[in-house]
Amino acid sequence: MKKQKRNILVSAAILAAFAVTATGYASESAPQQQQEEQSEEATAKRYVELLGEQAYEELMTQFSYTEEMDALVKDGSLEKSYQSLMRLLGEMKETKTPFVIEQYGYLTVCVPCQFEVQSINLQISFLDGKIAGVLTAQYQEAEPETEKEANFTEQEISLSIGDGMELPGTLTLPEGDGPFPLVILVHGSGPNDRDETLLGNKPFQDIAEGLAQKGIASYRYDKRTYVYQKELASDKTLTVQEETVNDAVCAVQQIGSVDVIDKDQIFVAGHSLGGYLIPQIDDQLQEGQAAGYLFLAAPVKGMAQLMEEQYDFLFGLEASPSDAIKQQKEWIDAELEKLHHLDQYGDEEVIMGAYVTYWRDLETYDIAQEAVKIEEPCLILQGEEDYQVTMEEFTSWQKIFAEKENAKFVSFPGLTHLFMEGKKENGPSDYEKLQHVSQEVIDQIAEFVSEERGTEQND
Repeated sequence: MKKQKRNILVSAAILAAFAVTATGYASESAPQQQQEEQSEEATAKRYVELLGEQAYEELMTQFSYTEEMDALVKDGSLEKSYQSLMRLLGEMKETKTPFVIEQYGYLTVCVPCQFEVQSINLQISFLDGKIAGVLTAQYQEAEPETEKEANFTEQEISLSIGDGMELPGTLTLPEGDGPFPLVILVHGSGPNDRDETLLGNKPFQDIAEGLAQKGIASYRYDKRTYVYQKELASDKTLTVQEETVNDAVCAVQQIGSVDVIDKDQIFVAGHSLGGYLIPQIDDQLQEGQAAGYLFLAAPVKGMAQLMEEQYDFLFGLEASPSDAIKQQKEWIDAELEKLHHLDQYGDEEVIMGAYVTYWRDLETYDIAQEAVKIEEPCLILQGEEDYQVTMEEFTSWQKIFAEKENAKFVSFPGLTHLFMEGKKENGPSDYEKLQHVSQEVIDQIAEFVSEERGTEQND
């Protein structure tokens, strides 16, 4: 394989670390120092430029912050977060035109930024003109509005997940009166939105709209770590149960009760980490609540080993790594090494964007032992050009289900982790191209749902 200079995509776990660490939303407080009268877009762009210059003193003193953000400024944690982020990303090369979104009651300015190591979006949220949060997000420039074909409908339905919290979501329905079979889409790692947006690509939206053409409904929702970043920032007890499993179970139970949905034909489709956790989701559902499961590019090996292999591959693509990339590798290697010695760290320690409790919980998860307990039909799909979850994992699933008759396996030549076209040797650069999920993948999902529905109807 010919090595060449390319950008390394920072993992969702690392982005999550800064998304939580640098967030502080609050309702009211006195400004730290009155900033000049200017639009939020101009303020955000200037803020990001100063961050790129690593002008930390100016960042801490020349802007108005909400009370909670101001506390992060005063105790030094905000500056430390920025220093760590800049060590990871390297020199800022360029910023693109900011664009504004309304997000959970805040006016948020998204600034697309191109750094030496990776391009990301920095999102600056404002409340009453004061900076209320600074988050990292996948790189995306503003896109023009496009009209969709009117051969399906969408309903905005929020998911209640307890303690008064809700996750905004979208129920996509085919034409007709129903009742329709339903596919619940469960995200991979990181603070994903409902479309699982990555560099402008939206795999969950593609799947939802594609399934609607096949007479199948779907539900996708914003992930808990995307919606409640502030609350999770200080939650040292967070595990994948709260992050992913419980919310997927809530989706099955709540959306399955919608009158146009066939409650006996609800399927759970987990992508990447979401697929890895399907055995836990199945364990929490009552018998008959799920008609089947879809494992989309789902790993088998533990997260620590998987991340090590991913980063070894990514850094191996660098023919002549810059000092910034070398420093990034040293930092990541040191963080990953900690995952093998969790007993040496207290609950306050943050490793790769999560507290130690999160990793300890995953360490106890025997996925093979739990997966063989699944009695419902399973479809395991894998892109053969996936460098994040490789064909080795696909083979492992075949071994796990070898003694059972409820699993079907399909791999797709030429498809990546997003089930879009690409080459493994290109690493994350294929994600920078705006594409759509392969129709072959959507056809396989639809065929699986239809076959199981037909079997159920014939029984």
